[in-house]
Amino acid sequence: MNLRDRMMKSIQRDSYQIFGFSLCIQKLAVMIFMEKKFVADHYGLIKNRK
Repeated sequence: MNLRDRMMKSIQRDSYQIFGFSLCIQKLAVMIFMEKKFVADHYGLIKNRK
C-alpha cells in the first residue's frame, strides 16, 4: 500500500465520519423540532379545552 492509497483511505474515512456526524445533527434537529411542535400542539389543546 503506497502513500497515495493511504491518503485516499484516510480522506474517505474522514469524509464518512463528517457525513455521519452531520446526519446525527440532522436527526437531532428533527427530533427537537418534532418535540417542540408536539408540545405546542399539546399546550394548544389544553388552552382550547379551558
